[in-house]
Amino acid sequence: MIGMIDAACGSHVGKIRENNEDNFYFSGGYLEADNLGTSRVVGFQRMIKSGTCLAVFDGMGGGDNGEVASFEAAASVEELLKTADSYDSVHEFLESLCLIMNQKVFDKQRKLKCTHMGSTVAGLYVYKDYMYSFNLGDSRVYCVRDNQLMQVSQDHTDAAHVKAHNINRRPRLTQHLGIDPEMLRLEPYIVKLEMKRGDRFLICSDGLTDMLSNEDILRIMLDYNSSEKCTEALIEAALEKGGRDNVTVILAKIH
Repeated sequence: MIGMIDAACGSHVGKIRENNEDNFYFSGGYLEADNLGTSRVVGFQRMIKSGTCLAVFDGMGGGDNGEVASFEAAASVEELLKTADSYDSVHEFLESLCLIMNQKVFDKQRKLKCTHMGSTVAGLYVYKDYMYSFNLGDSRVYCVRDNQLMQVSQDHTDAAHVKAHNINRRPRLTQHLGIDPEMLRLEPYIVKLEMKRGDRFLICSDGLTDMLSNEDILRIMLDYNSSEKCTEALIEAALEKGGRDNVTVILAKIH
């Protein structure tokens, strides 16, 4: 097993929004539904072990609905992680994790009698010497290896349709948490990567990627060796570019 993981997490409401619809699962913790982000970047360093999970959630739905959706998903992770050993494979577990989170968000939506409530999820899960990336929606997972940035998640949007037909609107999500399971089968995108010492993994909401280009992100990640300082710098750069949305960042370095 590779040695240490050095991770950091921060969430900021941004410069335009009045509330934070983002959430996360980090070192067993998450934000309350009603929150304005984290007061500071938090981090940990520990031996890396199977079962470690990190995730970012970006709620949608307007009003209080988005933050409720992301909270419901984040708050369910801890209990779901306890069931991992009952599955035949990591892929099967992560698929089930996403489907159960989806059901929880959908059930909450029905209870509140609201529509269009949902959340993205983008996360990392460690098993032995492998890092698994999983996502639904447009929150992203990146890996920096050999000074190169690669997106390992897959955006679930209709961006190709928008571009092909020259439509003047933001791409819509085609997959996310909170979809009626009888109307659409969710297919989380899951990737297995063998970890290498020096790998740096970034999980973020689109409040970061809408403000910063991949080149901007890579430059900042190469400028800072500390996970906490790099997380702070990424969030600050997004705010300097306008901060039009909530910004949530989790960074993990493998030693």
